[in-house]
Amino acid sequence: MSVKLLFELKERLHYTAVAGILTAGEDFRLQNILRQFKGAAGASPVFAKIDGLLEPLRDPAGFTGRQLMEAASLVDAVCMTQAAGLAKAEPAPEDSEGPRENAVCLQQFKYSEVKPYLAALTGKGSGRYSVLWEAWQEKSRILNDYRLIPALIAGLGDSYSEMADLCMQILKEADPAIVSMLKRGLDPKGKKDMARRVIVIASLAKERENDYYRELVNDAAEPVRSAAIRALCYDSGNRELLAALAKSERGEAKKAALSALMKQPGEMVRECYHKLFKKDPALAAPYLFYLEDEETADLIGDQIYDLCVNQLMTGNRSKEEISKLTLRICGLINALPNQYSEKLFGHLAWFGRHEKELEPYGGEELLCRVNLAVTETVFTRPEPVILDAAIELANHSDSYLPAGILAVMIRDFAGSYDVCERWLKKSGKAFVPADVFDKLRYDQESRSYVAAMTFFAADWDGQNQKLDKAFSLGRRIDIRWIRYIMASGKWNRGIRGGANYYGGYPGGGTGYASRIAVLRQLTDPEDEEMCGLLKTYYHHYAMQGMGTDGIRAYLELGGTDCRGMLPALLKARPELARYSYQLQGLLELYDQLPMTREEKAQELLQTADRMEKQEIKGTNQVAKLLKEKALELLSRN
Repeated sequence: MSVKLLFELKERLHYTAVAGILTAGEDFRLQNILRQFKGAAGASPVFAKIDGLLEPLRDPAGFTGRQLMEAASLVDAVCMTQAAGLAKAEPAPEDSEGPRENAVCLQQFKYSEVKPYLAALTGKGSGRYSVLWEAWQEKSRILNDYRLIPALIAGLGDSYSEMADLCMQILKEADPAIVSMLKRGLDPKGKKDMARRVIVIASLAKERENDYYRELVNDAAEPVRSAAIRALCYDSGNRELLAALAKSERGEAKKAALSALMKQPGEMVRECYHKLFKKDPALAAPYLFYLEDEETADLIGDQIYDLCVNQLMTGNRSKEEISKLTLRICGLINALPNQYSEKLFGHLAWFGRHEKELEPYGGEELLCRVNLAVTETVFTRPEPVILDAAIELANHSDSYLPAGILAVMIRDFAGSYDVCERWLKKSGKAFVPADVFDKLRYDQESRSYVAAMTFFAADWDGQNQKLDKAFSLGRRIDIRWIRYIMASGKWNRGIRGGANYYGGYPGGGTGYASRIAVLRQLTDPEDEEMCGLLKTYYHHYAMQGMGTDGIRAYLELGGTDCRGMLPALLKARPELARYSYQLQGLLELYDQLPMTREEKAQELLQTADRMEKQEIKGTNQVAKLLKEKALELLSRN
């Protein structure tokens, strides 16, 4: 008897109960399941009884709602028994490296507690994703209820892909006993829902189901086959097979083999990736992250150097040729994170020294990318030799100042300003390296400063693996860093053109957190000198009409002198008064300002009057809204 068929029957009976009995004869899915169930009726007395109750549905004339409820109730009970069997199953053996940290046993809770999650998994419409997601984020034990397992498995095929992926993530943390249920309903010729089953099985069982994965590689169709190939990563005995697949396969299957192969140790694996890198650098780049040997670093550096020096910068090339070469170089740069060798950093120093020569070929963008790659290497491998190498790059080329500053901070946070001051005061180079400061924050729990970075690397299951890296830097930050951030004219070197003293670039973003956002995350609420300095800065920022972020930051520090902030904002940024819906958010913020109702009403009326006189640009509709808000404030008790 197919467990999958039983649960499909349950789903169709529930649908019939909602849609009405008269729809049963026209429901081709239900009729198809009934035909299949007829052949399984002799498997047990229970199934024979279900089949008897279902008989009228094959010709629904005269069939009553009571009969439908009897059939649905019996099917529900059998489905629960199937899942309950999992709850009593023997636990799977522990992984070779020890017990699973997140592994849990199936449990049973009150039905009233389980019901909202069953409804979210089996229902339709908006809101059901958030119900399940919040429970998962809170690590709710209710998600381990055995009655939810069948619904979660069915959810792997949800038409809403985010819901299907969430079900997969929840099941990957479930009791390994559910593997048998996942296998029973798995169709090797199926679609994405079946591929997700394989991913869950591999996450729970790892190398214990290696023979099963190999069978699927031989028999399954895409995308199940690619998921099975990725699952081969857990057994080192699959190394030769994966190397052969990486060479012979195409498309997703090839990427799957490469993803699995990167988890296998050995010289043969490194040689495989090196050959691929020489042939197709863009394809191989994401996987080289896991190879930390100097030979790999040299290989990447040599290819980048050769493309730049011997191809990009030679001859009279057309814009199209330059564009193609630049794209190839960017693909190679993607392989730089987590790589170090003396030869590689020698090549990088050459690029810094020849920045001017590289400018006509998009050199500024290339060097920004290289600097980011070096910064990521500093995070992933904060070894003394790499920190020293990054600092040496910054000593000889301003292009690498962000990576060098970060290396200095990791090595000596308290004395970092004294070391970096000579870089920061170079003529024409007075800028704030946003790509450093947006990685720093004050952690209230540990009462210290932390450098944190999130980046992505290829993972074995075909998804991007989110990698978080953080360092505790020190208890206090040199106040000169805060003053420097506030006073610097440029926020990030990657953007050309002048910048506003108090803000970023009005015509576009820097690609990093805003200056105000960075200052807020660097604020130590116990540092009175810093808070006083920032409060003055935020007030000046807000009174210049630069943005609501300054107003919010000022309020966070207990600022009370807020009169004039809204008129200044509307005058400096008239686009905010162009449409009434944009004004609503400003007025909600205005309600939070520490001013009396009379002060706010007077200011709103004055602003509306100035808008009508065109002293402040805006529409008559917006002026009318300001007056209405003023009258509302005056009428409150």
